[in-house]
Amino acid sequence: MALSNCVGRMVVALTSLALITISSDVMAFDIKFNSFGSLVGGELMSGDPNANTGNVQGPLFVADYGNGFVYTKKQPLVRPETRLGLQATLNIAPDLSAVVQGVARAGSSRINLEWAYLSYDIHSKFTIQAGRKRIPIFYYSEFQDVGVAYQWIRPPGALYGWEVTNYDGGMLRYHDDFKGVSVNSSIFGGASFSQNNPNFKLWSPYNYTVEWRDIRGIDADLNYDWLTTRVVYIRSVNRYNGVDSPTPGWSDYGFNLGYDSRQDIIGWALNTDFGHFFTLGEANLIIHHGSPAAWRSVSYSMGAGYRMGKWSPSVNYSNYAESTHATPDIYKPWRYDDIAITLRYDLNGMSDLKLQYNKTRDLATLGPFIGSSQMLSASYDFSI
Repeated sequence: MALSNCVGRMVVALTSLALITISSDVMAFDIKFNSFGSLVGGELMSGDPNANTGNVQGPLFVADYGNGFVYTKKQPLVRPETRLGLQATLNIAPDLSAVVQGVARAGSSRINLEWAYLSYDIHSKFTIQAGRKRIPIFYYSEFQDVGVAYQWIRPPGALYGWEVTNYDGGMLRYHDDFKGVSVNSSIFGGASFSQNNPNFKLWSPYNYTVEWRDIRGIDADLNYDWLTTRVVYIRSVNRYNGVDSPTPGWSDYGFNLGYDSRQDIIGWALNTDFGHFFTLGEANLIIHHGSPAAWRSVSYSMGAGYRMGKWSPSVNYSNYAESTHATPDIYKPWRYDDIAITLRYDLNGMSDLKLQYNKTRDLATLGPFIGSSQMLSASYDFSI
């Protein structure tokens, strides 16, 4: 399905909701619509022709692991990262609201329902939310699709982009201020199910389902003047199944297919903003326990930039490394790093233009996986 068709379906659905709301004399709800999007293009300047992820032959550059979006030398003008999002917020009562958000992507044939939840303020400091939300694994998880909200064209792939992004469940949020320190914290739980998982499409030509059950987590954000920090801990029980794979209980890459495994995620972010000069830092440890292949990944990203009026140049370094106790024929550990140089120009408070250069090095010891590459990208981001 073309992006225009996806956008059309979203517009029809949200417009219908608006008309139903407006035409109701009994239920006088207040509804607000917001939109955001990014027009992204790029050119793979160089890459390793011997790279092979398992389903994509090099040369290539992986732009979005979570959605399985890859740049190659054979690309149309409209790139896969181009997207449009629409959000409807329905105020049902003074303390009760509903939020629905859909995102259409040029690289996908479907509209992703990213948000669909009810929110109820039980106290001035406590809010209960239930429905579909983003799993808050990373600092930018909740607004990862809103390109104007962050410095880069895309958040560093070494961290951002896991098998699932949303969960269905509940969350209790807390907010307060203590002597100038703003505190936002939440506890959450639920489950996630992804059929024909796009992330696995990078690694295999077959369809896989990904299940995260018994998701439990807690996070906390602290902000004081120029300093913002965040910590998160998440635990889940995971299962990966090959739907049409000739070996549904196994994989060359050992993602515990057909087995339950426990996953622990620990994350930390530290950002500073001194007006002109700013720094961005984040790290994650993800551990998979259980047979047949227990493994872990460590990823981190650190960068700095400087604002000069509407211009904001920055440089960022990120690194991803896996380790395992299994032998290489069961699990093949992977490692790579990336340097991103970004130039951002703010058209106004709600839109920007960006130019970004990425140099990725494949550091895997068992041969090229994604391969080393150089990528040049440009984007126009907006939010209304």
